[in-house]
Amino acid sequence: MYISQYQQTGDDYRSLLQFSLASIPPRRRIVSARLQLRIYRNEIPAGSRIRASVRRNLGSWRESTVTWNKQPASNLLYRFWISSAQSRGSIINLDLTSLVRRWYNRQTPNYGIAIRGNEARNSLLGFYGIESSRAPRLIINYSRN
Repeated sequence: MYISQYQQTGDDYRSLLQFSLASIPPRRRIVSARLQLRIYRNEIPAGSRIRASVRRNLGSWRESTVTWNKQPASNLLYRFWISSAQSRGSIINLDLTSLVRRWYNRQTPNYGIAIRGNEARNSLLGFYGIESSRAPRLIINYSRN
């Protein structure tokens, strides 16, 4: 999974993720939820950092058919920084608690999230994908109401 610009203007990458909440029993309270990503490749220029963002997808999509031109619209949830010093295997934790609560309580449809990086300069960042043993994980802590 990649984010940011790679070699030139227009050579941009975004990553979409969606997790099912079906395994959480009914009538639970979401205490915390964090997305855990592991860096696979970091081409952020040495000594710098990029500002990335987590966005809530506003429409459905399928991995087999989504393209740059057919990606869902999304709303910004928050921004975070990633530096060139974060090496392969480094873990990035992103707090998704409020969004996961809204998904679980059916206040917001669960169309997943989009992760975007810097699309204005070369700063490609790769995360291990779903095929890997280091795949993205959504870690949810919940309790009885």
